[in-house]
Amino acid sequence: MFRPWKGLTPKNLLRKRSRIFAKEINGEKALVAISGGVDSTTCAVLTRKAIGEKPCLRIFR
Repeated sequence: MFRPWKGLTPKNLLRKRSRIFAKEINGEKALVAISGGVDSTTCAVLTRKAIGEKPCLRIFR
C-alpha cells in the first residue's frame, strides 16, 4: 500500500525532483524532445524549471 509522507504535495514533490535533476545535470546541457503530446511537453516544462534559463534551441517542423 502506498503511504505518502507528511507534507507530500505536488508542489513539494516537483521542488524535490527539480533539485535532484538539476544536481544530476550539474550545469551541463540537456536535450528534451517534444512530440507535441502532453507527456513530453510536461517533461520539457519541468526540465526548464529544474535547470533554469539556459539557452534553448527550438526546431519546429
